[in-house]
Amino acid sequence: MIRFAHVALAVALALAACGDSGGDGNGGDGNGGDGGDGTQIAVIATDFVFTPATYTVGTGSEVTVTLTNEGALEHNWVLLAEPIRSEDELDEGSYLAEATALAGDSGTVTFTAPAAGDYQVICDIPGHFAAGMEADLAVTG
Repeated sequence: MIRFAHVALAVALALAACGDSGGDGNGGDGNGGDGGDGTQIAVIATDFVFTPATYTVGTGSEVTVTLTNEGALEHNWVLLAEPIRSEDELDEGSYLAEATALAGDSGTVTFTAPAAGDYQVICDIPGHFAAGMEADLAVTG
């Protein structure tokens, strides 16, 4: 029953993130789905996947990411300034935003969307990126 409630909450959060953003399902054009000042993105982390795995926001928009961890391990959602190919290249100085959530918990981060382009999102917990825990943020002008 608790698992069902978590799934229902995740679906509700995902639908709320969709809002009236043009149907891309990822928070849209920076206007958000709540009629407020920013874009809301609801992300579910499991072992070792982000759902959804792609997001689109507008340059300069205020973005709030809510990371809900349904996995058995701690996870985080890290937006990188520059893409990496392996964990050896990871530099915490290149983090643009980070939300962390222990198993069964959630975390939130709010940031201003960077310049237009495609940005890599990873979980930087050792071994998680190598296991494929990665997503993409498209910032449109």
